[in-house]
Amino acid sequence: MFRVTSIGAILALVAIVASVPSSVAMKTKSRTIEEINVTEKRFVLYNSRRLTGECLDICVTKNPTASPTIEAAAATADPSTSPTAAICEEKRAIDVCLAIDNSGSVCSSGSSPQLCYNCNANQSCKAGEQTFNSLCCGNYEHLTTFASNYIDNLGEGTFSVVKFGTTANVISPQGTEEDAKTAIATSAYTGGYTNTDDAIYRCKNELAGKPNPVIVLITDGTPTACRKKGGGYKTISDSGCSSTSCNGCINGAPLDAAIAMADEASDANMSVVPVVINSISRSVEKIERLARCPKNDSGCNVNDYKGIQVDDIDEVDELLKDLVLSTGCQ
Repeated sequence: MFRVTSIGAILALVAIVASVPSSVAMKTKSRTIEEINVTEKRFVLYNSRRLTGECLDICVTKNPTASPTIEAAAATADPSTSPTAAICEEKRAIDVCLAIDNSGSVCSSGSSPQLCYNCNANQSCKAGEQTFNSLCCGNYEHLTTFASNYIDNLGEGTFSVVKFGTTANVISPQGTEEDAKTAIATSAYTGGYTNTDDAIYRCKNELAGKPNPVIVLITDGTPTACRKKGGGYKTISDSGCSSTSCNGCINGAPLDAAIAMADEASDANMSVVPVVINSISRSVEKIERLARCPKNDSGCNVNDYKGIQVDDIDEVDELLKDLVLSTGCQ
């Protein structure tokens, strides 16, 4: 077998290759430069070996690296950038009530919260994108997208949706994933105070009797309203009502009332998981006081339900993985 034994011989063969007629060379035009390079090297050095007889690397045909499979790509995907990426290996079926903050601070701009009852392009409640697909502002659109993505990432289960401002309303009763997502995407923003007490109360009613109930509270502010004895509500702007006491409310001041309702949810063996957007109100510690494990679940660690917070509403999507891990994973 012919062997290349000197640099001179190699150069001679290179010259031969260089003199290949253009008609032959034309056949290589459909190949990549890398393919041409490898082919011509192999032509020159095909039988080149070490003096001891071992074939050099260039003698060995190397298959190109295969393109990554869909499975491999999914395994390395960043869950926070792909709503449908797998976040945990094994998911559990849960019954979720999503309570989404509609209070004025969500769509407020500047350094202090406003009620934003009538959010439009001519008012200061713009939050960057002014009116946005009838949802009032870009900030609220961030919350609704986050809520929908959370549902997408969970396993089997049932879902209900409550939105809350001065009062809370069930916009989708406990039921299917699609019903919940449709309600989230189409129910308009309300503005107003923050009645967290009413939100937990209504979620608790939606989840009554469910096997694995979880209340997910997506909010950006300290409670500022509470349920009134005999019906209705009171806010911290009403006479005899403040952040520390509120005459006429069922469980006292707004924050105390929300804490009392979180206790009731826990007593009913429900989890309460606050998702905190630390924006204008700057009240992470107060909102995290609402985190609860089911009373009879000794394996639940309430600290797993804390720390799910960001300082900017634009960054709320970064919380998706943590929320799914803490609520939907085995």
